[in-house]
Amino acid sequence: MAGVDSIYGQHEARAEDKTKKAEGNDKEMFLKLLVAQLTYQDPLNPAEDTEFIAQLAQFTQVEELQNIRGSVEDMYDLSVRGQFTSAVNLVNKNVTAAGNNIWKQWVQIPKTDENGKYVDEDGNLLGDEEDPVMVDYLYTDPVYYSTEVDVISCTVTILDSNLGLVYQEELGPRTAGQLYGFRWEGMNSFGQEPKDGMYQISITGKDAGGNSQLFTTEISGKVAAVENIDGEYYLHLQDERKVKYVDVTMVQ
Repeated sequence: MAGVDSIYGQHEARAEDKTKKAEGNDKEMFLKLLVAQLTYQDPLNPAEDTEFIAQLAQFTQVEELQNIRGSVEDMYDLSVRGQFTSAVNLVNKNVTAAGNNIWKQWVQIPKTDENGKYVDEDGNLLGDEEDPVMVDYLYTDPVYYSTEVDVISCTVTILDSNLGLVYQEELGPRTAGQLYGFRWEGMNSFGQEPKDGMYQISITGKDAGGNSQLFTTEISGKVAAVENIDGEYYLHLQDERKVKYVDVTMVQ
């Protein structure tokens, strides 16, 4: 964390030095031009007071605009730095954010009873010095969804990376404003198991008038890293998915 802050600070300092140097050069050039005009003006035809005052007012306006720009840039830098720090603080935490990607993978987890205690193949509790028995487990993260209008039915559609249809399921009516959850069982519509990896999910519905409605979907996962892409921060989850930092709605 200290190393990241140091690199960020060095980059920030260099950018600030360049900005200040450019502003200083602008002010210096304006003053040189003004002094040159006063030095070399025709004594028999000096600049009118109104013209001279107008030039001084122009210089004052230029300086004020530069000061305002500097203040705005400082506020922006503070905002970006604060957002970066907040995003980094989410590493190793579970987040929920807007998104439509789900991850399917077979993993191995310790076998436990209903109380979360490690057990052997026969369901007997393990001793403190015994290694837990590992079992295969199909992991698919839950998807949360909601609709802005009441619908009389809705459909879950899962697509592969080539946008090919993998699975569809018809669900019942859904009420506007209520949050629902869905977990894919990892099978296609023919009861076969597709390969592990990333899939896309969409949930649509029909209201009482027969109009189609697209549900808002949210995904969840543990944050593994933070990346800046074109000035916008993304959270990389422990699988291959990523979500926008500004789209995070819950942190666990």
